[in-house]
Order: sequence, then structure tokens, then C-alpha cells
Amino acid sequence: MTVSDIHNAHLLADLRQQIADWKSSMGHEPFHLGDISEVLRGLNAIVDGQSTHAQAIGGVQQVVSSWRGTASVAALQHVAGMQERCTESSRALGTALGALHATHQTVSSLEEEKQHLISRALNRLESTSPASDADVASTRFFIEDSLSQLASLRARQHAELATLGQELAGVAMQADQLPSARIGSVVNPHAAYQHLIREFHFKGLALRDARGSNSLAAVWSLSQEIAALTALAEVPGERAFAKEKLKVLLKMLAPYWDSKLGAYLPYPLRRGKKPSTAFYDDNAWLGIDLVNAFAITGDRKQLQRAKEIMKFERTGWDRHGGGMFWNVAHTKTSAAASGGAAQLALELAHHTGSKADLTWGTHTYDWVRLHLAAPHTHLIVDGGDHHIWSYNQGLMVGNAALLYQITGKHEYLHQGTQLADAALRHFGTFASQPPEFNAIFFKNLQHLNAVLPAPNPRFNASLMHYADMRQGMHSSSLIKQSGFVQVQAYASTSLQAFAGK
Repeated sequence: MTVSDIHNAHLLADLRQQIADWKSSMGHEPFHLGDISEVLRGLNAIVDGQSTHAQAIGGVQQVVSSWRGTASVAALQHVAGMQERCTESSRALGTALGALHATHQTVSSLEEEKQHLISRALNRLESTSPASDADVASTRFFIEDSLSQLASLRARQHAELATLGQELAGVAMQADQLPSARIGSVVNPHAAYQHLIREFHFKGLALRDARGSNSLAAVWSLSQEIAALTALAEVPGERAFAKEKLKVLLKMLAPYWDSKLGAYLPYPLRRGKKPSTAFYDDNAWLGIDLVNAFAITGDRKQLQRAKEIMKFERTGWDRHGGGMFWNVAHTKTSAAASGGAAQLALELAHHTGSKADLTWGTHTYDWVRLHLAAPHTHLIVDGGDHHIWSYNQGLMVGNAALLYQITGKHEYLHQGTQLADAALRHFGTFASQPPEFNAIFFKNLQHLNAVLPAPNPRFNASLMHYADMRQGMHSSSLIKQSGFVQVQAYASTSLQAFAGK
């Protein structure tokens, strides 16, 4: 082999190495077309989806906040987890999606051109003979030109990716104008519950009603924390945590139980002290909570205790005027006690098939609708004071949903939807109502929406809007903090359902 041949062989080897380096660097680009394609598929799914509630906002904003020109497909991937869906955001995405797809196609085409250039360069090297100076010179020119074209293609590709970032920023600017724009990134029922533990749990098996207080919590507050945990258990990824905490919380109920009465008292029994007056509404809440706890834990002791409470509830019916008394002193009848007792009976009927509970629950539901309806509206008044509270509307909405599930009669769906619509109009932002009352309302509204043949987007939008208003809020009272946890959990569960996760 001549000196010229050796020189040419070294030159060709160097050119081959340059091509190999280019090929290797392409595998370390700050983007991956497969990831971007997956994001676009997610965007398409949102635009083409049947749901009309918002899903596309929080994730877009996260993308834009961390987008850095050619980098961060990891940020782009947040789009696939977008947590709101609404008509406006779908339209905004639909408009932008064409541009996004065009940019993606350009980036893909440039990638194909780069791959084609490298393939041609390697083939040219393989067919070049070191013995031919002219052939080597021609190949050297060809390879150097190919490397120059590759550099140009890469620069164009990175510019297109920067354009993609700008297009996403445009989508986010539109998303910013939509209600509840931050909901996707802020709903965090787990964090809200951890705050509740820090503020209201004593050491050992005890709770306090107010931050810093040494007084034991009322059973009504305890019931709402149980409701918070049963709600948290439905949030994806939270069931194991919620079940463990629920076991501990249920043990805290023991001191409140009066075995002679067969009911829970407002405060724990104390030796040598006269028991406090038992309330029918408190016991209805606890009975409902225990049925829900049974559904999560499978512990039949909770179902059995709920049945015992139902026996107590039956003693609270006013045999003269109808309706449930508020407490064992029979001071007044109330919608909360009546609607709550009806819901406990219907929950038991739903889980056990008891015809007696179904009959009793249906009769009580019908009595409330007939005797506690506000004039000229579909709303429910509390009783003699004619006050309209959100939780009373929620109980009856949930009762209608349960009756439909048990009987299959569509008239109950109509009644529940009618009442829910009236409540949304009446309460607006729900700011006038206590958080614990609103939590009960939205729990039951979500239940109704889940059994409707097609979910009502306004029902879900109202839940999301209220959760957004209450995001990050904490309370100095156990019962209100429990309400915040519940709403966060219901919103999170609803978002997951709409996202199909």
C-alpha cells in the first residue's frame, strides 16, 4: 500500500468518525419525537373528547413556565396530564392544534432528512476506494457538504421547536382567561388532610374541634372527618393511606357510643356525668359514613353499626305531623334529620337489598319533598325557620340518585336534576354557606352526576369552581377543614374521571 493509499484510508476513517459522531449526537437531542407525538395525541384526545368540562389548562401553563427553546420535552409531557376540560379550552386547542401539528411535521421531516443524509454519506464511504485519489477527494467534498447540510437542518429543527414553544405559550394565554385555570396543578386533598392531622389530632385516639383547644371534638365534626377520608380513598393513589387512617379514626368513635340508647352522643360519655342529648341528624351522618367506610374497608362491623343506628333513627319520626325530630328531646323537626335518615335508609337498602329500608327511605324522601319545599321553587327549607341550607339540598339530590340506582325510575333523576339546578342558581358561588355544608352538597351532586346517562357539565363546572375558590385554604376548626378536604377530594376524583384515568 502506497503512502497515498494510507493517507486516503486515514482520511476516510476520519470522515467515517465524523458521521458516527453526528449519528450519536442525534440520539442526545434535547427532544424526542416519540414524546412530542404522544403529547399531540393527548391534545387530540382532549379536542375530540365528548366531555365539555375543562381539562386543558393547568398542564399547558406548566409547559410554558418550564419551556426553554429547544429543550424540555419533559415539560411538554405535562400537557398529557392536563386536568381541566371545557368548551372554550377545546376550541382554543383546536385552533392551535393545526399549527402544532404542522410544526411537529416539519421537525419530523427535518429528522428524516438528517437520517437520509447520514445514510447516503455512509454508503458513499463504503463505496470509496482509498486507491483512487480522485474518488477520495470527491467523497471528502460530498461528506463535508453533508455535514454542513446536517448542521443547517439541526439549526432549522431547533428553530421549529422554539416555534412550538411559542405556539404552546399562545394556547396558555387563552387558557389563563378561563375560570379555574389553576385547578389542575393545585387540587391536593392529601396535603389538606395532612394539615388536618397536624392541627386537630391529639396524641393517641382523640381529636379537638378547634386549633389549640384541649376540648374533645363533637361527634358531628368527627363524622365529617370520616367523610373526608372516605372521599380521599376514592382519589387514585390514596386508597391505602385513607384506609389506614380510617381504621384509626373509627376507633375514636367508641367513647361516643351509648349502648343503652343505641346511638352516638354529641360528646364522649364521661363517668359520673349525665349523657348529652343525642341528635338524629348527627347519627344519620355517622350511619352514612359507616356504610361508606364499609364499602371501602369491607369491615362488616361498620355495616352492622349503621343498621343499629337506623333502628335509632326510626324512633325519631314524628307520628303526628311527620318528619324526623332534630334530637331525642323532640324540640323540632328538620330537613337535615329527615333527609339524612332517608339517605341512611337508602344507602342500607342499596348495599343490603333491604325492602324495609327502601320503603322507609322512600316515604321519608317523599315527605320532605311534599312538606319542606320552598314556595315557588324546587328548594328545600330546613324546617319551621324556612332557612335554605346547601347541605339539605345535597341530601335530597343524593337521595334522588340512590332511588334511581335502586329502582331504575327516571323520575328520580328528573327530581334530582331539578333540585340541583335550583340550588346552583340560588347559591351561586356558595360563599354564603359553611364549607362543611357545601362539602355535603357537592358530594351528593357528584353522586347524581355519576348516575346520569350523560354527565351534566354545569354540575362538574360548579364543583371545580368552588374547589378553585377554596384552593390552599385552611381553617381553625376541624369540621371546616374536613369540608375543605372533601371538596378537594371530590374535585380530584371528578378530574380523574373526566381524564379517563
